[in-house]
Formats: sequence, C-alpha cells, structure tokens
Amino acid sequence: MIDERTFPNEMTSVPAARLFVAAQLDHVDPDVVQDVLLMVSELASNSVRHAGTRFTVAVETGTRGIRVEVADEGAGVAALRTPGLLEPSGRGLLIVDKLSDDWGVQPMKPGKRVWFTVADRP
Repeated sequence: MIDERTFPNEMTSVPAARLFVAAQLDHVDPDVVQDVLLMVSELASNSVRHAGTRFTVAVETGTRGIRVEVADEGAGVAALRTPGLLEPSGRGLLIVDKLSDDWGVQPMKPGKRVWFTVADRP
C-alpha cells in the first residue's frame, strides 16, 4: 500500500510529515518507527531548508518492509557529507545511511527524490 501527501515549504511541515508517516506505521515495531521518523525528519528538514519548494512524502508498506520517499522540486543535489565536529549541520544523510537498509537519490525534472528502505522488524 502506498500513501502520499504534499506539504508546504515551512518548518511546521516537518512534524506534520512525521505524523503522516507514523499513522501509516501503526502496525510496525515502535523501535523501527522511531528510526523511520528520525529519517523522515532529516529528509523533510533538508527539503525545507535547501529546496525552497513544497515536498511530497510517500510511504509504502508491505511484505518487503517499508519504503519512504521525500521528493521536492528544488535545484541542487542531495549528497552524503562528512561535516567536521564543530559544524552544526550536514548529518542528515549520514543518519539515513546508518539507520536504513538501503537509500538513494533519484533526479527528477525538476528536483529530486530521496528514498530509503527498512525492514519492518528490528
């Protein structure tokens, strides 16, 4: 099953995106849900901060686990960074890389889609 919702480019959309995703995962282990919601927060925040456009969150659940996509129409490329210890930001995709089973970035016209997958059991 796939559910999706589009959010405006404002910081209040980040917790709204988390709530939307959480509602789709009521049958999933709470520890897995926590990880998924942290990753959603990071990707939604990146869209608000860097893309400057609305963003869409899609959640797919099924026998193969959970897949979440966050898409926006902003220019620029989502790239894994290794910020220094004193840098206050730049760790969002590192978090996704560590918590997900797989992730990637798909260019779109315009914009990009960042996705991740996790098993629905710890």
